[in-house]
Amino acid sequence: MERPEFLDFGQASDSFINISSLKISSQSWIQVSEADLPCMKTKENFNKVEDWEKKDIFKKGRYSKFKDTKGFYMQQEALSLNERKKKDLLKMLPYMDQKYHKCYQDICK
Repeated sequence: MERPEFLDFGQASDSFINISSLKISSQSWIQVSEADLPCMKTKENFNKVEDWEKKDIFKKGRYSKFKDTKGFYMQQEALSLNERKKKDLLKMLPYMDQKYHKCYQDICK
């Protein structure tokens, strides 16, 4: 399993994203996909039958300037963990599915 890439929403939201209509604290599920931009999908409960609610998250007129997301990905060093957290993650490996072991071992290097 490869290490996932994480978007730095703090940096992106300052100039492009308007999330006030999302009511994030009341959402149970939030789905963000680069393929679905400029929208974000949300659900207010854990019901798998309920449809996702799709909401436009970009400030008016800003999406066309946001096409290149490369500048918003967090750098590798921003994902580093302290030694205590690394030890905790490695202790949990016996309880995780085998398919996740390599990813967590790589994170803890």
